Amino acid sequence: MEIINSHVIADRYDVWQAVDAFAPRLASLLTADLEPPEGADLAYALPGATSEQDVCALRERIQRHRGRFVVTGSPSFPATRDAAVPVLVAGRFHPGIRSSATLKYNVKNERPLRSTRLAVAPLERSRKPRTAHALERGIEQAIVEAGTIPDVVFDEGVADMRVLGRDPQDVVRKVRRIARSWNP
Repeated sequence: MEIINSHVIADRYDVWQAVDAFAPRLASLLTADLEPPEGADLAYALPGATSEQDVCALRERIQRHRGRFVVTGSPSFPATRDAAVPVLVAGRFHPGIRSSATLKYNVKNERPLRSTRLAVAPLERSRKPRTAHALERGIEQAIVEAGTIPDVVFDEGVADMRVLGRDPQDVVRKVRRIARSWNP
């Protein structure tokens, strides 16, 4: 059985390795303006992912330690529901979108965020309970209303945003643009 499904193991390793390689790069870009209260996260899904089992994310989030941001845990399968939902939902609309990062959103930073020329869409779940199901519905709604997969989906209600991309490298590239716009 392992021999028949050996490509799946290779895909899982490649996905794990990408999260492991790009998490420190993401951490190096973070500032207090981008740090969510629970820490930043990076997730990457297998091709054709359908559940959390198919998504790799940091076991622990990127946290501030002694004045700098560090990766405090290693990547692992399965991802938490909260980390997996953005890539699973985006993947249903466009299978090439397989990675996301969770960052802090602040309404005062909306103008600099929009100046990056990234596609930005609001997520409307502020009046609903903060659940993974509400997050899923909110991201679906943001994608449908935008008519495309946005690069960034932000949620004023819980002050966070999800940066979406093809892979961790693409997500880190977008986060770099955001960080530069907030700290010129």
